[in-house]
Parts: sequence; C-alpha cells; structure tokens
Amino acid sequence: MVKELTGPEKGPERSFEIVFHNLGLRSWIECSLCSDCPREDAKGCCYYNPTYYPTDFAYLLANAPEALEVIFSMPRITVLEEYMSVDRLEDKDGDFRCQFHSLEGGCRWAPELRESVCRFYVCPGCSIWEEEGIGIWKEFFDRLEAYEMEVNRALSQELKARGLDMKSNPVEYFKQLEVIFKADWSFEPDWCKAYPRKQKFILKRPMRYGKEWKL
Repeated sequence: MVKELTGPEKGPERSFEIVFHNLGLRSWIECSLCSDCPREDAKGCCYYNPTYYPTDFAYLLANAPEALEVIFSMPRITVLEEYMSVDRLEDKDGDFRCQFHSLEGGCRWAPELRESVCRFYVCPGCSIWEEEGIGIWKEFFDRLEAYEMEVNRALSQELKARGLDMKSNPVEYFKQLEVIFKADWSFEPDWCKAYPRKQKFILKRPMRYGKEWKL
C-alpha cells in the first residue's frame, strides 16, 4: 500500500489481521502487522527482556528441550530462584533489542516458545480491544494471565517446599518441576473450553509511520 503521509501525521487507514489462538497455557495473539511494523526501524516493540517462569519451563521441558538449551546459552541472561530473563542487548543505534529479534524477520522464536508477555502483547497503536466483538478475548486473556500466575505461584511454592530453586540446583529443580507439573497442572482448565479455539478479525486503523507509531 502506498503511504500518503509520514512522520507524526496520520497516514491512510490500513487493514491487518488479528488472530486469537486458544491453546490453554500456550495461547497467543497473532498480528499480521508485526511482520511489516509501521515503526520502520526493524525493531518494533522488541525492547523487552523475555522472562520465563515455571509454566514456560514445564512446557519447554516436555515439548522443546532444545529450546531451553538455547535460552540458557544466550550471551546475557539473569537467573533467579524462580524465574530467569533473557536480557536485551545494546543495539548498533545505541538503543536496545531483544536477543530473539532479528533485523531480517523480526522475532525468530516460534510463538509456542515465547513467554506470556511476548504471546499476549499487541502494541497499543492497533487498539485491538476497542473493536466490536473482541471483548470476549479481553476476558479470556485476563483470565489466562491470572490463571498462569496462580500456576506459577503453586509450582514455585511446591519446589521451595522441596528445598529447590533454579540458582542452587537447576538440574534437580527442572527434574522435579516436570514431575509436579505433569501430575498437578498438565490439564487444560475447563473454562478455556468455553471459548473458540481460534478466531480471526480484520481491523482497519489509521497508521503513523516511523517512531511516532504508538507503543
């Protein structure tokens, strides 16, 4: 689409897709605008330090252990007792970039490998929650966020009760985490089944190009 205006002025309206994926604890929001971000700086919203919690580790241990090895081999990470973060790195422009972000194609991490902020986030410029019919998904992701916090808290408490944390004994921590999650939390909560498995919306919004695009 040809852009009529640049800078802080609003450009023409532009259509894009939002797709909601109901996958229980691995649910995510897909936005077609991400691959062609209006910021035009090949960085978009990826200034964040992805932070992984017990539910993320449990999924990766069971489904993609090789991804866990990649995460812990990143150049800069911060490991605490109950969670760890992949620390952003300074970019060539003096700003910062997520280590999973590439200049060529954006996030190089598959959605199911991302932690919850990266799976749930859509930049405010898209104003997705204002769209008619999407309220049900605001409710879904609010409930999911609360549920994930509950599960993370329960897992951390049980591991702590067993004298385990990620800093002092990571091997046994992950071994026991996998066992506890499989026994107590591997089911999909019933309330998830009341929502569609997948739903797509076509939105149209006025665009601001360059760094004036709302974040």
